[in-house]
Amino acid sequence: PLGLGLLLIFPPDLGLSIELLTAEREATYVRGMAELLPVGVLGLLLTGMLAALASTVDTHLNWGASYWTNDLYMRFIAPRLLGREPTARSLVWVARGANLAIVVLSLWVMTQLTSIATAWQTSLLLGAGIGVVLVLRWIWWRITAWGELATIAASLVLAPFLLASDLPEAVRLLVMAGAATVAGIAVSLLGAPESPERLVEFYRRARPPGFWGPIAIAAGDDGPAVARRLWRGLAAAFIAAFSMLCVLAGSGTWLVGGPAPTWFPWRAPWIALLLLGGLALVPLWWRLGFGQPASRS
Repeated sequence: PLGLGLLLIFPPDLGLSIELLTAEREATYVRGMAELLPVGVLGLLLTGMLAALASTVDTHLNWGASYWTNDLYMRFIAPRLLGREPTARSLVWVARGANLAIVVLSLWVMTQLTSIATAWQTSLLLGAGIGVVLVLRWIWWRITAWGELATIAASLVLAPFLLASDLPEAVRLLVMAGAATVAGIAVSLLGAPESPERLVEFYRRARPPGFWGPIAIAAGDDGPAVARRLWRGLAAAFIAAFSMLCVLAGSGTWLVGGPAPTWFPWRAPWIALLLLGGLALVPLWWRLGFGQPASRS
């Protein structure tokens, strides 16, 4: 409703190119804030947007600095290339340098983007490449860190070609997800697995569900029960998503005065069916997701 209202209040200039039209549509939100909101509400909205921006930037800076400091410098660069153990002081300076490098690189990338949509598509494309393997790392003991690195490398190599192609967005995401996932699984299976001791230690700490049968047995748990927890969790997630979709669709239809579908032409019963059906499913997915505690050795 907000986007539709802004389109009606500030109609687009259809004579612009698609890039300029996209940028103008994105700027309409800022124009609507500046011209339509009273002073107090505008201040609250700006404060909330700055807080969201700051939290996201801080998260990625700390995340990136942690990768460079703990996963690269402390584990590989200092002991193998420099031939010494890193000191606490050196780790702090590496983290600071990583923060500065990430900020400079981000500012350069920002100058190359024509719109927020382009940034979102790029981020989504890279996320599609690494996302599947990140999930598999939790539910399958055979995925290794080298497999994750191979997935990241494949995503970085494929992203420029896919972004320059004329493929539809959905096809680009599928190609990226499929190719990067295959690369990550192949490298994991071709290489040696993590040591059993480390896998058992991780399992005892995290108790992940899924395909951890041999590790769960080594840790003293019931192997098949670990897989059953995964299927229960997936069922809970699917039912919860459908439940929330019903509630959102029902409340949205009521708020904006939307019509019922053509195959169910009664509006009030349709809204009631969505709301009551969505709420009625809550006990089911709650019991599936949280009803049974994880097994303990």
